[in-house]
Amino acid sequence: MNAAAIFLLTIAVLFARMPERFARGYLWAEDAPIFIGQGFSMGARAIATPYAGYLNAIPRILVEMFSWFGKIPSTPHAFVWMTAIITAAACAYLYEIASRYFARVAAWVIGISPVIVPHNGEVWLTITNIQWVLAPLLLAMILDSSQRTDTNNLRTRCTVIALLSLTGPFSIIFSGAALLGLRRKLPWPQIIVLACAAIQLAAFAISPPNHPPVHATREYLHYHWVGAFFRYFVLDAVFPDRWVGGFGRAGFYVSFIVFSAFAAAVLTSPGKWRGACLIALAFAVALWILGVIRSDAPELPVRWSGTSARYTFVPLILCILALVITAEKSRVAVARYLSLLFLALIFMNSAARFSVPWYPYEINRQQDGSFFVLPGPGEPFHVIVKP
Repeated sequence: MNAAAIFLLTIAVLFARMPERFARGYLWAEDAPIFIGQGFSMGARAIATPYAGYLNAIPRILVEMFSWFGKIPSTPHAFVWMTAIITAAACAYLYEIASRYFARVAAWVIGISPVIVPHNGEVWLTITNIQWVLAPLLLAMILDSSQRTDTNNLRTRCTVIALLSLTGPFSIIFSGAALLGLRRKLPWPQIIVLACAAIQLAAFAISPPNHPPVHATREYLHYHWVGAFFRYFVLDAVFPDRWVGGFGRAGFYVSFIVFSAFAAAVLTSPGKWRGACLIALAFAVALWILGVIRSDAPELPVRWSGTSARYTFVPLILCILALVITAEKSRVAVARYLSLLFLALIFMNSAARFSVPWYPYEINRQQDGSFFVLPGPGEPFHVIVKP
């Protein structure tokens, strides 16, 4: 019953944050040339076609299924509803996992975190970026599987893990967490993650880059990592822009104090929960660092309100997870209250920029029966599709 409530609440929150996307439909950048264009022209072969160096199983399968009965002009509305339902299902499943380890309120927060996290809307209701929404569920299923010894719904769980692992690069990133569970009595979920990670690595090795890098990796050796992390991740997560701008030179010291208090609080969690917090924080920092390099634009900060917001989405959810664990499990009262304070600040920051934008798109029928599709981000992503 609670999972069903989470499902419906997720849909309601998505609608409240971006009603125009539901009403008018929505297409994001690669939705047009990669998923619509390749899906309708290549058919089922597109499912095994890498993009950006990895396979994208779930969005490819969705487009293939839609192409059996749907029309190209209907894709903007269809994509919104397909991704909304998948997001809601992922949140409900997150709740189901969390409810096995936490009290109801904590499980609710974890369950709906993918739609209440501070974000500019880049990853929501788009086929291209659904991988980011599903990444926290993959990690949760990996960690949950390392604790479970029952065989309840094992085949279904393994199937879901396989689909998630073949959607985006996260099976590679989370393979370390899968390795930790190999000694369990039933290691099949971990084995599947590692096998899928190997497939994704192979796809990355044989796939040409979607665009040549502008900056060599060695250039990032001189990047102001500490200052950028404190300013554009730590401070941005807990304070509104007007506050951060008012800190001036003291901003570094404020962010250092905030980060130190955050780390000190979450490290008070006992036993395995401290380990879970450390895993969450390690992945959060690593994903932010990868985001800076992957965005290939060191002059543009990676922040939740900026052009590379997708790279902060999972790290912020992992921080929320660590704070929920601390608030629920820590035996130190100050740490629990501090975690609740940080959670309140993060959610207040999200609420201050609750609405996210809609971008107009074009789908025009050509004289030869093909369709010209131009998504919201603009001309570089247009495509002509022959159904």
